[in-house]
Amino acid sequence: MGSQKPKKEEGPVQEQKKAEAPKPEEKARKWKGKDWFLVQAPAFFGRQEVGEIAATDPKTLLGRTIEVNVADFLQNPAKYYMKLRFRITGASEGSAETEFAGFFLLREQIFRVVRKRTSKVEAVVDAETKDGWLLHFKVFVTLNRACNTEVERKIRKQAVTLIQEFVSKAGLSDVVKTACDGLIQKNIKKYG
Repeated sequence: MGSQKPKKEEGPVQEQKKAEAPKPEEKARKWKGKDWFLVQAPAFFGRQEVGEIAATDPKTLLGRTIEVNVADFLQNPAKYYMKLRFRITGASEGSAETEFAGFFLLREQIFRVVRKRTSKVEAVVDAETKDGWLLHFKVFVTLNRACNTEVERKIRKQAVTLIQEFVSKAGLSDVVKTACDGLIQKNIKKYG
């Protein structure tokens, strides 16, 4: 038993149009009327310049996010695998103000750290800073070798309590700066 393709009816051949590349004039029109806004970091980073963004109206910038490499932002090449995310909250007269919206590691760094014959202990922690910010942490701890679940449970519990204690005593700016410096990570490592 087999199957056959149905025969196509032969009729007039139609030419397919290829997508044409936009002309230089069309590209120029796209940017026409847009202004460049200088994006600034939050106040606890000293309103440092983060980058530039184009928009026709300052109101269209509200809510947009911009990601910044910590190595470039803090001039520390050792932090190449960390990124900060800022959300634009206001824009006027060629500048845009931001607020902190996230901190994360590149996936490649996580893959590099977690290898064969190691254990990865993960935890999710919600903690509130003393100035009222609710932060959501996704923590992972790597161990040099495979271990049983009882050890993993103890390490997870210790990491969660360390983060909750630190965050409850600190403000948002302190938490972000210590995470960028790697001090939170070092404290967990010391007790692990």
